[in-house]
Amino acid sequence: MKNLKKLILLFIPQLFFTSCLSTYRYNYDNPQNEPLISNKKIAISVSQDGYYGDDVYKGSGLEVSNAIKEELNKYSHKTLILRKKQSLNDFSITELSEYDYIIIPQILHWEDRATAWSGKPDKIEIYIDIYNSQKKLLKSGSFYGESAKSTLLSNDPSVLIQKPIKIFFETVFSAE
Repeated sequence: MKNLKKLILLFIPQLFFTSCLSTYRYNYDNPQNEPLISNKKIAISVSQDGYYGDDVYKGSGLEVSNAIKEELNKYSHKTLILRKKQSLNDFSITELSEYDYIIIPQILHWEDRATAWSGKPDKIEIYIDIYNSQKKLLKSGSFYGESAKSTLLSNDPSVLIQKPIKIFFETVFSAE
C-alpha cells in the first residue's frame, strides 16, 4: 500500500506536466522577404469548417479567423473578418483594392478527441496565405498542432491555434 501511494504521488505530477505539453510543427514560405507593415487595412476570410471523417466542427472556420484577428490587433486596428469570403476568388477587384493585405486561412485537419480517457490527442493543421491587393502572394505558412496524449482535461482543437498563430504573425511582421 505504501508503494502504491509513492507510485501515485510520482505519477500524478508527471501526468499534470505532460498534460500541458502540446507539440507543433511549422512550415513557413516567405516569397517576399520583407516583413509586413503594421497599421495597414487587413481583410480576413473565413475558412470552411474543419472536419474529421464525417464529423464537421461547426464554427471552427470562424474560430480560426477570430484567433487571427485577435493576434492581428497587435499590429493593426484596421482588421476585418469577411464572413462570406472563403478564398481570394470570392473578392472582386474593387473589394481587393480596399485592403492592403488579404489573409486566407484554410483548415486542413481538425480532429477533436476525448483525450482525457482515450489517450488520443486533438490535432489541427492550418494553412494561411497572405496576399496584397494585386493578388500577389506575400507570405504563406502552415502549422500542425497536437495536444498531449495524457491529460486530465479534455479540450477541443481550438486550444491548439493560439500559440502557432501568434508565432506565425510575429514572423511575418518582423524582419528576418
